[in-house]
Amino acid sequence: MSLDGWNTVAAMGTFLVILATAIAAIVQLRHLQRGNWLAVQLKILEMWNSEAIQEPYNYIKTVLPEKLKDPAYRAELEYGPIDRSVHREMVMLDWNAQLGLLLEKGALDDTFLQFYQPAVVVCWKQLAPVLALIRRQRDIHGIEHFDYLVARMTALAEKPPRDIFARLTRPRMTDEWLAVDHPRSGPE
Repeated sequence: MSLDGWNTVAAMGTFLVILATAIAAIVQLRHLQRGNWLAVQLKILEMWNSEAIQEPYNYIKTVLPEKLKDPAYRAELEYGPIDRSVHREMVMLDWNAQLGLLLEKGALDDTFLQFYQPAVVVCWKQLAPVLALIRRQRDIHGIEHFDYLVARMTALAEKPPRDIFARLTRPRMTDEWLAVDHPRSGPE
């Protein structure tokens, strides 16, 4: 074989090695990205289950509705300054705004939204009056990420549901307590 032939073979071999390296790098980057995504999800789950988040979450569900009936409490939210040791709802507002920022930046995705939807819906329902009070006099930068979180969650909820059992058979079960808990009172 001539020198030109050997050069062509060497160039093709070099090209194949570079191509294989590029493919391996892409695969490795995808694995790293998935590993980072999992690390973020696990950290959020750990934080969610902590007392630092569960205490204010319970506060917004049980105490906040009564507190908002107090004009002085509402005035603190409207005019500030807001003492976070008194206004525990601000912890949940900050938490959800931070989640919204992570979602906007791509660290979270629709899987996250599906998993945390019930909690975010509760937070939004309980904190919407607080947001309205705060925004009467000012618009705190960063809170809009909570709005973004809820907007993305709403958009996801409006998508037609995908049948996860499309090619599967749903396991059968019986409700042995149905007749006991809901006896029929007569013919319908």
